[in-house]
Amino acid sequence: MQNKFILLLILLVFASSCSTDVDINTDWQENTIVYGLLDQRLPTQYIRVNKAFLDANTSALQIAQIADSLYYKNAIVTVEEYTSYDVSKEGLTTVYGNPSRIFSLEKVNAADEGIEKEDGFFATEPYFVYKFDTEGENALQDNRAYRLHIVTDSGKEVWATTPLVYEPSVGGQANDFFRQPRVTTQINFTLPTATNVAPPQIRVEFDAPTNGAIYDMFLLINYNETEIANSGNVQAKVLKMPLFVNFENSDFDTGSSLTRKEYKYLDAMDVLLYMSQHIAANDMVYRDLTSIDFIADVATQDVKNFIDIGLAAQTSISQGQFSPEFTNITNGLGLFGARTRYEINIPNFTNSGLDELGCGSVSGGINFAPSPGNVHYPFCP
Repeated sequence: MQNKFILLLILLVFASSCSTDVDINTDWQENTIVYGLLDQRLPTQYIRVNKAFLDANTSALQIAQIADSLYYKNAIVTVEEYTSYDVSKEGLTTVYGNPSRIFSLEKVNAADEGIEKEDGFFATEPYFVYKFDTEGENALQDNRAYRLHIVTDSGKEVWATTPLVYEPSVGGQANDFFRQPRVTTQINFTLPTATNVAPPQIRVEFDAPTNGAIYDMFLLINYNETEIANSGNVQAKVLKMPLFVNFENSDFDTGSSLTRKEYKYLDAMDVLLYMSQHIAANDMVYRDLTSIDFIADVATQDVKNFIDIGLAAQTSISQGQFSPEFTNITNGLGLFGARTRYEINIPNFTNSGLDELGCGSVSGGINFAPSPGNVHYPFCP
């Protein structure tokens, strides 16, 4: 989810700032555009803060290419941490008392941080973002809320608040997100010989995280490719297989307990078909399946609201007609939310399943080896 997810949100934020619903005959006015998603897994958090380009005397496209017109020179940006807070069903976060910590953000050139900007009308260099470090003693805490506070060059105050997405602790230890599969699970690709028997299901069950409202999940299928004529030439390969995008809690079945969610629509045939359709045959190599990563990206209700409204309005974005109905930025536009990622690596497969992958009727043509114990390994009989 992460790269496409971030690109979609940035496009929606800037589409809103360019909307033709704005009266272009008014005097220049300051509009603050914010985009930031906190993620406690990461050692550094980045938040984008821009000025909207509304000027009656200059083309928006012309201004967009001038870096000085997009960024504040001396804005003060901080993030405050709160231990006491509430989150409403709609995703509104309210904090109480004084902050337990305050992080001061540094304005940096994104290119110096290794962050690439998509091509387009907006100025590419410099491309400024605000950052703060969250490693070690500065790490974000799961059960806290965070309030972004911006004071612009003109003294205008802008703010927004979000909780984090996290697994609650039980007995002082955080729950694992994935309940199925586990690291000890043996994935079985063996297809039944009878036509009236369903392929083996690959169970995906998880504990719903606190403040999690929108989910993406995908597999990373990891395999090695060995050159037959030179067995020392081995290359690691990865195939990404999407499972679902923009699911909400109600889209899942109830799992083995009321707090667990289950995705019941992945089976052995799905994986074998996907691999056979997305990995080209190559008779110069043989391939060994090494592991499968199950990866879930989860974000807060505000992120879900923002995406829902943005996707509903996509047809009008291209016409310059989109005016956002959702923003959680006070005195500004955009999104300040949170997301995180959960992943588990499964390296175990049944021997019969590997034989099915390598030599079966569905995926036998893409040069995967059967199980290492097969007498014909690394080839099929």
